[in-house]
Amino acid sequence: GEWDRLAADEPRSIVPGDRGAIGQRTFLYERPTTSGATVEPRSIETAAVAPVSGVLAGQDGAVHPLDRNYVVGRDPMRDDAVRQAEASPLVVRDDPFVSDVHARVTIDGGAVYVEDVAGSSGTFVAAPGASSWDQVGTSRVALQSGWSMRVGHHVLTYRES
Repeated sequence: GEWDRLAADEPRSIVPGDRGAIGQRTFLYERPTTSGATVEPRSIETAAVAPVSGVLAGQDGAVHPLDRNYVVGRDPMRDDAVRQAEASPLVVRDDPFVSDVHARVTIDGGAVYVEDVAGSSGTFVAAPGASSWDQVGTSRVALQSGWSMRVGHHVLTYRES
């Protein structure tokens, strides 16, 4: 069916049988058990969703909220930051110019940064209306609102909310 997006700073209770999604992963909440015995539910602290500072909008209509860090590539699950849940994977398929782990997008102090991963075929940024793309190195570069980033043939535009 339909998914409900969680609102920032508004915890929501879930009950056994509820399904959820975080990034590209889904989960089913089941009643906790110990050796087959039912455990009484207990109150635990809930992590709130971080406020969104903007989105990365793809030319294909995909929208990625900038409330987390991303690793961009054909197989971003190979990156330690994704495996350790410090970043979400942003998968770009069917592009021979995109590496398995191609670029990182990080949020720091309300600013959005892009950095290329060494060994990839290049990550580029451009201001709105620019006639050329500037290549990003392995040091992070601030992405301004309205600017676009390109990995291979895939373009994502940063829009502030």
